[in-house]
Amino acid sequence: MSPIEAATDDLQNLAVLWSIGEAHAHDVVEAACAALVAGLDSPALRILAGYTHAEAEYGVPDLLPFLVDELDLVFYTRDSEVGQDAAVRALAHRMLAGRLPPRELAMRIHQRFGHQTAYPWPSALLSLMTSTTSSSTGTRRWPSSMPRSRPKPSV
Repeated sequence: MSPIEAATDDLQNLAVLWSIGEAHAHDVVEAACAALVAGLDSPALRILAGYTHAEAEYGVPDLLPFLVDELDLVFYTRDSEVGQDAAVRALAHRMLAGRLPPRELAMRIHQRFGHQTAYPWPSALLSLMTSTTSSSTGTRRWPSSMPRSRPKPSV
């Protein structure tokens, strides 16, 4: 994956996480700065990257829809099922990159979505984790950060 593609993916994931309250506005600004350094460019991206920490809270909500339009990204509404799916995938990608412990991933998904959704999160996460950690031989394996099972506590 090229640096520009990685920066675009990071921006997409942060836009999704910001839209559901899982990321701060200044995180989106930092991702915009990283995207500029990687070589991605657009007028809205330059404006966003120039926001201070304080300006981000007020500027990101207005500018982000323009940015995702300029970069052909997807902006999800807060309560959409598709947005929830994208948010879970963004959180799972953070876990697979080692930036979010598996336990934290489970806690955030449960806090954010609870039992009120009909989407099969555990199955989707298992599928995502195994498909993104396939070995070169085509066999699937668990990520090294995910134990296959936990020992049962002795009583």
